[in-house]
Amino acid sequence: MVSVAIAAAAGAATGLAMATWVRTGLYRKPGETARLQLVWAWVLVPLVALAWGLLTARSQSGAVLPADLAFAAAGVALGWVDLDVHRVPDRLLLLAIAATALAALTGAAGAGEWSRLWTALLASAALAGLYLVLALLGSMGLGDVKLAGLTGLVLGLHGWSAVMAGTAAAVALAGLVGVALLLRRHSRSDHLAYGPAMIVGAVTALLAGAGR
Repeated sequence: MVSVAIAAAAGAATGLAMATWVRTGLYRKPGETARLQLVWAWVLVPLVALAWGLLTARSQSGAVLPADLAFAAAGVALGWVDLDVHRVPDRLLLLAIAATALAALTGAAGAGEWSRLWTALLASAALAGLYLVLALLGSMGLGDVKLAGLTGLVLGLHGWSAVMAGTAAAVALAGLVGVALLLRRHSRSDHLAYGPAMIVGAVTALLAGAGR
């Protein structure tokens, strides 16, 4: 329980740093439509703290925990930005990919479980390829493709069952949100920010213990 409390405290500190950056609004482009009030960015603090505490409590392997935590922290920030401007900035996304990949490498090296990395790389490529096809069909953006690669990387560390569970959860969540938007008289052509569904779906699969 001590490790969980420490993880939650570290998560709160990380969330505070992210919230401070988000409140600057530097990710917004001139003339870009913003949908969220920056004052609500402080919600990132308890979200990251909760995610880190729960992931630490549920983790059964030090080989995957560092990447799980890195992904959760990055995912909270990426999800906020996507909800706000319906775009995932390349610079922020590439930083998230680098941090998660480094955490995955560190965890695998520390535990001596290198096979997880190969599965993670294959899952990353597979999920990115799937979303690339969807992007070419016009239902996704290239930012979603890159985010899918990141999601596949962290889920792949837990095995293919986690990849399938996280993907299914993302599709289900996005479908529910889409139906809700239609019920609120939104047009079918209205853009749905798919990034948050992908992130929440992945974290849900991790917390559910998929692939353990």
